[in-house]
Amino acid sequence: MRNEEIIIDLADPVFTKTIRSRQNDKNGLKITVNVREKGQLVDLTGYAVKYEAINQVGLFVRDDAQIVDAKNGVFSYTLSSQAVSTSDDWTAYFVMEKSTERMSTPDIRITLRRDVKEGNIKIENYISEFDKLKKQIDALQQAVDKMDVVKRSGGIMTGYLTMRPTPGSNIGVGFNSEDKLLDIGLVGASDGQFYLKDWKNNKVLLDKSPTGVFNVFADNLLKKAGDIINGLLEFKSDNAIVLGSRSYKTVIHKGAQGELIFAPSTVSQGDTWDWSKRVEFRTDGTIRQANDTGWINLPT
Repeated sequence: MRNEEIIIDLADPVFTKTIRSRQNDKNGLKITVNVREKGQLVDLTGYAVKYEAINQVGLFVRDDAQIVDAKNGVFSYTLSSQAVSTSDDWTAYFVMEKSTERMSTPDIRITLRRDVKEGNIKIENYISEFDKLKKQIDALQQAVDKMDVVKRSGGIMTGYLTMRPTPGSNIGVGFNSEDKLLDIGLVGASDGQFYLKDWKNNKVLLDKSPTGVFNVFADNLLKKAGDIINGLLEFKSDNAIVLGSRSYKTVIHKGAQGELIFAPSTVSQGDTWDWSKRVEFRTDGTIRQANDTGWINLPT
């Protein structure tokens, strides 16, 4: 394979050298291009480079070039069978594309001399397989958008998302860490149970039973059915504790002077209190009923 190495300056509007090859010499000529701009290296990192050429009758070729050294602006292109299929003077150039950015080199004249087997290859306008695939992908994306689906990489859905397990099975939503192991997830069972499970530590954190009972399993919460607390338990409300589930209730109340007051409810299972029957434990160490009227100091 012949290698034609050239230097192209993007700031120079004219490239005077003519590259010559022969019709049907597929993969017989490689063009290695060093890109400059005003004599300085051009960094091609992130760019895709294309070869585009058109002959005098309007047939064109668009094909992929290969990056050789992106930092130093070097790429190469080997003329494909389509690029050498017709003897003619071709006007060619290279295009560098990144996202919405596109820049091209000055025109390069490529002359293809006749091959005695001319006519064996029939050419039509040629676009590289990559570009064809890109067009197909774009068309598929448009079709998916029209189908009104939520993307795997993120999207917005309005309305309800219903997941229905088959009898005896579970469904759920899991959350994985970088090691791809299932860490935590919400699970729904076919019998109506719903729970949040920590698979990494093999613990159920909360659940709703099939009968509607909701349970939270945590080491830092007090159970309603009896538990133990370490340290100080402080109530900010004066009516702090109510005792009794049958007949009359009793409230334990803190008075304005710090006294501790016990009083019964006014009616059975009521939530109003009969302060006329209260008993006070005062801060001076004495006990006083509501109907006490005075004090008699007893000799000691």
